Amino acid sequence: MIRRPVAVVTGLVLFGEAVGVVLVNAVLATVVDNQKMSLAGMDPGAMSTGTWVLGWGSGLLLVLCGLVALVAGVRDRAPGRAGRNALTGCAVVHGVLGAVVVGLVGWSAFAFMMAVLALLVLTLLGYGPGESARGGAGRWRGNGARRTRPGPQTHRSVTERPSSPSSRRSSGSDSPMTLPWSPSMESTNGAERPSSVNAPATYRGSPEAT
Repeated sequence: MIRRPVAVVTGLVLFGEAVGVVLVNAVLATVVDNQKMSLAGMDPGAMSTGTWVLGWGSGLLLVLCGLVALVAGVRDRAPGRAGRNALTGCAVVHGVLGAVVVGLVGWSAFAFMMAVLALLVLTLLGYGPGESARGGAGRWRGNGARRTRPGPQTHRSVTERPSSPSSRRSSGSDSPMTLPWSPSMESTNGAERPSSVNAPATYRGSPEAT
């Protein structure tokens, strides 16, 4: 996927931008302090201190945003809610500064700001808000789910209809089935059932019949 290189490049660019912002504010603070500059009667020391605070604060925020993007690219996982909010705020700030620096610095600064903005937007789009959840669910299904194949006995019990007399009597469509009785069969209480035929079977034409 292209999202991993984009996230890594975004993190590295933000790191470089943080260093540049700190250096620019350091130069401004040093010049203001050495020249004893004042704006609208403001103390030069306060202006120099404010410039240092602005430089270090902006650099720290850029480093944090770059770290979020770099970790997302290395681990290939979407950042959390706080990380996404930080990247979104960083993108908004770059868009506003890009519109401001057009008249103050020039089109080169505007192009740089828009390039960083594009990298941030691509990182946010590449790692959507539900990317980590779907990935975790997919890994859980892949590791925890077990596919079982029904055995031959289970398949026969499902597809074949039993043909025993008791099952035929239980069904409403089939008629009850009776078995012929023989003298050798035993009754339910274990005693033999007496035969209804006492005399041996003879034929009509035999001498014993007469």
